[in-house]
Amino acid sequence: MPVTIRDVARASGVHISTVSRTFSAPHLVNPETRVRVLACAEDLGYRPNRAARALITGRTHNIGLIIADIANPFFPPLIKAAESQARHRDYHVFVADTNEDAAAEEELVHALAKQVDGVLLCSPRMSNSLIEQLSREVPLVVVNRQLAGLPCVLMDVGQGARTAIEHLVGLGHRQIALLGGPRGSWTSREIRRAASAAARTAGAE
Repeated sequence: MPVTIRDVARASGVHISTVSRTFSAPHLVNPETRVRVLACAEDLGYRPNRAARALITGRTHNIGLIIADIANPFFPPLIKAAESQARHRDYHVFVADTNEDAAAEEELVHALAKQVDGVLLCSPRMSNSLIEQLSREVPLVVVNRQLAGLPCVLMDVGQGARTAIEHLVGLGHRQIALLGGPRGSWTSREIRRAASAAARTAGAE
């Protein structure tokens, strides 16, 4: 027979509600009691029912990770890092690829909204206004895109572009070509802007 929450409560000498709180809201449980309950649960092989816990806490412990193109070598390390951090916090990550399609992004956010606690949008192709609208449906964190009022994770791609231009100019080059990404990409736009400004400052074309 599978081990139940009642078995853990009986073994640890606490009420069922205390066991429930130990897994759903551990900060509300006395530290010594929490340690005892977790030890008993481990000894008995108890694993909390995620679906039942979600009904009690309103949290699924799932996160949606929507990326623009899984074939792009930039994204696999990001996926691995997100999954590693989520696992340490007892979360699961659902990964979805949109193939650079803004309509697919919107559809996926709607589909995931009731199944996850939040969504990470990586290099989204949707408009700012649509992203802001969707953020009222589900908590969003945007990667590689800057939107006022929303949490964003950004790299200083402008500094990278400036460094590259300065290096080429230092080698004596004056005619420099930039091969950028999609024009709808915030990252590509920032790289073009910074590279153009650095080239003008350095007297390059």
